[in-house]
Amino acid sequence: MIFACGKDNSGVESVFAFLNDGTLSWNYTTGGIIYGIVTDSLNNVYVVGEAADNGDGHGTRNIWKLNSAGTFLVGSYVLAASNLFDIDIDDNYLYMSGNGGAIRTNHSLANPSTITGGSAARQAIRVDGDGNIYLGGGGLAATLTKYNSSLVSQWTEDTNDSVYSIDILSNGDVIACAGDEIRYYKSDGSSANGGTWAVSPDGATYRVAVDSNDNIYAVRWNDNTGSQKRFISLDTDGNENWSITTDAGDLENIYVNSDDEVFVCGDIVNGHNIWSVNLTTHTLTNLANTADEPVYDLCGDGIAGQSFPLSKNYTKYLYAIGNNQVWYESSAGTMSVLDAATEDIDTSKLLSAFEAYGKIFIANESDKKVIDFTNIKIATADLGSNPPDFGTVLTGGTSGAVMVVDYITTLSGACTLYGKRTSTATFSSGETVTGTDDDGNTVSFTTSAAETAPPHWYDWTVYGNDASYGVMPTKVRWGCLYRGRAMLTDDPDNPHQWYLSRQFNPWDWLYAQNDAQSPVAGNDADAGKIGDVTISAIPYSDDYMVICGANNLYYMLGDPAMGGQIIELSLTDGIVAPSAFCWDGKKNLYILGTNGILRIPPGFGPPENLSEFIYPDFIKDLDFNPSLHRITMGFDRTDKGLLITKTTLDGGANSNWWFDLRTEGLFPESYPDDCGVFSIFHYDSTNPDYRKFIVGCNDGYLRTFDVATKNDTTTDSLDAIDSYFSTQPILLSQNPHRDGFIGNIDGITAGGVSNGSESDSDDISIRVFVAKSAEGVIEEISANNNPRFTQVITAPGRKKGNLSRKKTRGRWAGLRIGNDTAGESWGLERIVADVKEKGRMA
Repeated sequence: MIFACGKDNSGVESVFAFLNDGTLSWNYTTGGIIYGIVTDSLNNVYVVGEAADNGDGHGTRNIWKLNSAGTFLVGSYVLAASNLFDIDIDDNYLYMSGNGGAIRTNHSLANPSTITGGSAARQAIRVDGDGNIYLGGGGLAATLTKYNSSLVSQWTEDTNDSVYSIDILSNGDVIACAGDEIRYYKSDGSSANGGTWAVSPDGATYRVAVDSNDNIYAVRWNDNTGSQKRFISLDTDGNENWSITTDAGDLENIYVNSDDEVFVCGDIVNGHNIWSVNLTTHTLTNLANTADEPVYDLCGDGIAGQSFPLSKNYTKYLYAIGNNQVWYESSAGTMSVLDAATEDIDTSKLLSAFEAYGKIFIANESDKKVIDFTNIKIATADLGSNPPDFGTVLTGGTSGAVMVVDYITTLSGACTLYGKRTSTATFSSGETVTGTDDDGNTVSFTTSAAETAPPHWYDWTVYGNDASYGVMPTKVRWGCLYRGRAMLTDDPDNPHQWYLSRQFNPWDWLYAQNDAQSPVAGNDADAGKIGDVTISAIPYSDDYMVICGANNLYYMLGDPAMGGQIIELSLTDGIVAPSAFCWDGKKNLYILGTNGILRIPPGFGPPENLSEFIYPDFIKDLDFNPSLHRITMGFDRTDKGLLITKTTLDGGANSNWWFDLRTEGLFPESYPDDCGVFSIFHYDSTNPDYRKFIVGCNDGYLRTFDVATKNDTTTDSLDAIDSYFSTQPILLSQNPHRDGFIGNIDGITAGGVSNGSESDSDDISIRVFVAKSAEGVIEEISANNNPRFTQVITAPGRKKGNLSRKKTRGRWAGLRIGNDTAGESWGLERIVADVKEKGRMA
């Protein structure tokens, strides 16, 4: 998706969303000119511009927040200004600049903080990865100022003219457009006034952007003299690399996405358009036309600077494995079975799968398989004397189709070849395909069938299934991707061993090739010791990988074939089960360890045991048997907690726990047997409707947690949710020889008045238990049998009739409060009960 903003002469259609092929998806009218646009990770769109009221009842605004479908979410009128000129975004805040200074708010447009005020215009704003803010002035404030993340000014430099655009190099230094010049400033403020250097190609006014290789790109605007440079590329010394010359008109702005693809917008060549920039041929390709709408800014899906590619399709597939079948997302929200995989795996055995290179790699003990979503497949009855190497480019003699070889099933004879086709043309049956291998040998064979499109299902072997590329482990049950290497472990024949393929080549397992990308095998132990049994491995990006044993935790730092290290993390904790781990949004790693729930902070501080004091016998009471149960663990991004599930393999009976990271409380849960959980995954779908926390269940269904649904949905029925909590034992008398009584219980449920605007609770049941000891009360509550009395609190809010005169006598008491009625939910504000000393203990 491409998002753009502007305004036509009548002031309509200010925000646009285009599909990648240039088709207009939606437009939204703000009522005024829109100058700046960004998106967040959920593809919500934020735009700023002239203060306006488009008559939709939301009042005057100069910032608008829309969802990915173009629906208005929230707006605001910030600063004492009529216009906002620029906007930037990071994970925490929005940053805006305009006539009245600059401001920072959260993504809900709430809790604004002033960066700077004043009457001078602030034309440009940019934030770096550390939250430092660079603010460019206009008119009387011809300056560039740096603020730290606490909004404290660090330095100010004169720019000699208004700053219209800012971007940041990889070393933190700054490129700014000041008037008709492009200037370079040091991030530490050590530049002389005017910057380290300044260039003025054609004496024009520019907007700038920087790619990941520190190439500087700029566009020219506000000039109609014709046939002059409209786009230029500079190096970090201000030297021009190349330029594009166009007819009269403006290029208003420029955008570089995370793949270093460059896009520009404006109104050159008598059109108000969006173009992609070919960085090789130095030409512009028209992507979208906004008719009479000048385009002032544009961006793409995702957080600015970290977006999805705009000029090509970006697809994600959800896949699921169960009942000896593989299912994949054939279209958004639709799962289809991959017929070739059916009964070719054994899901009664331990199995893991991971994504790499547009494929899914599966480790299922002796079965190792690949689901290939990227490559085409061609076949030949005779490969010839020179098989293609990994990476060989092949060309069809008749079709002209071109592919890069990824994997072949054999080095001679009849062979199936998989590779990435780079041409529009497709391979045909009976044509001669040729290429040249790494040694300069000519590859030539005849296709026996036309190419087949993905997805494909095939055995995961070494390249060509030939021992010259090594030997893969016979049985493995855990796999992952680390630093571009396929990693395999949990080998029942060699339980202490782990294996890493060649970097960027999952088909090469020939160890000790004495280069930095060579395959590697090893274990984790002190010299001379056998070491711990390896159960799983947990990679974090390309930085490190935690190797989890039954009793120890180690981590691999860097690459093992290029100076990497293996470091002890814990010699007293192991992992309970292969999938018993997850990450949160702050890069904390959580492991269900042999001594409790462990939290391991970024940078590998000592593991923190979260359950040690709130439930010291948690692991003991978990009573996990790997031959009988499956344990998995996941982080719910919405509700900010950890879901830990234990499900019986035979039948789906389950016991589960929710660890709330906000309260650090551990809450037991159980689900219908059909809904027993065997896998957990947060799916970052490109379609926000399916971007959810998903659990794979015993009956083969994928399910999500829905706060609006008041029953558990099983295969055959709707099951009532029995939700309750219990108080701790309440001592009814301070005198050790006397009883007390508890009664006159009153309650206030969540919600307001009947039919009011607040969400209302349904009725709540309170069960009262008493005993002669605290432990006795706990046993009574746990058994939930024979309460002394039961009381119903009528919802919503406070009701006169809720006060009960019932009383009961005892030494200790406890309350069990909840609701187990189908189709109902509940919330509680307060429970009040009278407790008084009575007489001698009976």
